[in-house]
Amino acid sequence: MNIHSITVPVRTKLRVLAASALIVSGTVRAEQSEDFESGLNGWTSTSPDTSLGQVASNGYPGAFCQGEESASTNWYFESPANWGGDWSGYKLLKWDLKLVSGGYADNETNPVLLLRGGDGTTISWTGPSPIWEWGHYEVVLEPQYFGTNASTFAQVITNVESILILGDYRSPTETTGLDSVSVSTNLPPIQTVLESTFDSDMEGWRPYDDVTLTWVSTNGNPGGYLHGLDWVDGRHYRYMSPIGWAGDWRAFTWLDFDLKIIVGDTGLSDKTLWIRGANGQTLVWDGEDPSEDDWTNYHVYLVPENFGVDQATFDGVMAHVTEILILGEYRHGGEQGGLDNVRLSTEPPFVFLSDLTSTFDADIEDWEGANDINPSWSADLGNPGGCYYGTDLGDGSHWYFVTPESWTGNWSHFQQLRFQLKSFTGHWGFSNTDMV
Repeated sequence: MNIHSITVPVRTKLRVLAASALIVSGTVRAEQSEDFESGLNGWTSTSPDTSLGQVASNGYPGAFCQGEESASTNWYFESPANWGGDWSGYKLLKWDLKLVSGGYADNETNPVLLLRGGDGTTISWTGPSPIWEWGHYEVVLEPQYFGTNASTFAQVITNVESILILGDYRSPTETTGLDSVSVSTNLPPIQTVLESTFDSDMEGWRPYDDVTLTWVSTNGNPGGYLHGLDWVDGRHYRYMSPIGWAGDWRAFTWLDFDLKIIVGDTGLSDKTLWIRGANGQTLVWDGEDPSEDDWTNYHVYLVPENFGVDQATFDGVMAHVTEILILGEYRHGGEQGGLDNVRLSTEPPFVFLSDLTSTFDADIEDWEGANDINPSWSADLGNPGGCYYGTDLGDGSHWYFVTPESWTGNWSHFQQLRFQLKSFTGHWGFSNTDMV
């Protein structure tokens, strides 16, 4: 196959994504991908101390390219010459990485991707380092993602010599895997409907860090749920969203999910939610620990204030989200957890224009409890009438009275919160709650 717009010789057969093409200097050039199913196909290492080979299984999926160091050097996987040329029509670059030898990277982030131009100019994209599970990466081919100006970016993107994907993340020697590299003219999809109820399977959710994920058909909230079993072999495990959830999330207004501690307790300090962007930045949100006895619902409004960032930073991530990661581990040591009902909505938060009131005169009015509380209702211990009555189960953690799901919404019109508390010899009563 001759591609006249490329000044370097074609060394290997071009892999083609189905039925799509890019016009380059008057020549129709196909979009490219490499899954390593038929070999390395011209991919090399930048270091003589790293040998590349094809591994026939355990890729993402199938075969993958493996780089193994014999001496500690800073090395990259480098694309073959037939990937070079004018990339100005391409929009999106994707690949998968894994630290096959295990362990953790020396740094949380690294210059994972380099684009090298024909004149030697190099631009870089910095993103999260991989771990021992396959990690998916996506980068929009625009100047701001590479932290450079339009002129320098154009200088490189119109005459790409090669792409280089970092393989070296640790001071000791290591083995790193690369799979499913593709570049296309497609922009990230605009996502408007994303939901996982886990009623029939894992729905593409992936493990992150030291955890085994399985699908359980019963005891969810309701139906099936995603179960996490801690290996007790690393940092704090997380549930990672499916690859198909990546895209433009700016239409979404809130995120909802349920968590439960199945075996274990709390006491660990870590953030509940990460939202990773293709720009290499991560939005972080923290919530209360989940309950050890029942499912805890989390409702996160997708606004900059909730993540402690400005509008520009927030929009930069939400314009192309690669994945969300939800914390599953809440103590040091082994445990088991559950995730259910992950939903994203484009509906604006409900604005309350009238008062919210709970008198507990007939029952607990859909209020819930969090942590070591035995919730109940008393008909005559209120002020006056009934009350929500909580008994401490004595496991040492703080417990809470939790508002009903129907109280979730925009509270900006409210001016005052009133409630009454009373201790009954180690038991607490809660009555006459008003938001006005």
